[in-house]
Amino acid sequence: MQQITSLLVRRRPDNQHTQFFRGAHLSICIPASIGLQLDGSAVNLKDYLSKSDREALQCAQDAEHVLVTYRFDALPGVLHVAIPSTYDGPLFERSQQEKIPQTSELRHSAGADEKQPDTSSSSEQQSQEQSELDRGRKVTVVGVATRSEKKCACIVAGTTSKSSTGEIMPVAISIDEYTELLKRTGEAAAACDVQRLQEGAEIVVEGKKSKREVIHATRVVV
Repeated sequence: MQQITSLLVRRRPDNQHTQFFRGAHLSICIPASIGLQLDGSAVNLKDYLSKSDREALQCAQDAEHVLVTYRFDALPGVLHVAIPSTYDGPLFERSQQEKIPQTSELRHSAGADEKQPDTSSSSEQQSQEQSELDRGRKVTVVGVATRSEKKCACIVAGTTSKSSTGEIMPVAISIDEYTELLKRTGEAAAACDVQRLQEGAEIVVEGKKSKREVIHATRVVV
């Protein structure tokens, strides 16, 4: 109760009743009935057990008497972090060479956006084309980061609403050289159009979503 009160009132643990340890390895042995979370995501125990261990756990009459040992290792350089291209805050200092240049390709793309739509197209055809472009999951952009290890690849961090409940969920969009990029006008888009997306912009994404809320995009409309 003292820890709960401290977390609610002071927003941090009570140091008088808390012990802090630091190390490269950590092992903890707890009953199988106790749930585990990593960064807020529940860990499904059966995904980490061998077939024989899963069968033994199912046969156990009381999971409280079955002990499971979890081991955590701190591995240097394992975590890859994607930083939005537009980030210019105090966390990182960016050199002039790292900033996205305003190339002729960007200017040409920007000029193409200013062209007037084809007035010869009928409103019904335009409506059908727009409906085709809007097919997919609508995502509100939070930030965009490039992946230096892959050519023309980037990650878009954003939020989307859950179709069943309307709940706003975080999602990551993985875009590579196989992703079809389109503009709202139906024209082909370039990688620079994705990199220039600002926070709050809405895009339409098609692709399979993984359990970790990552969509490997097959098509993106910016």
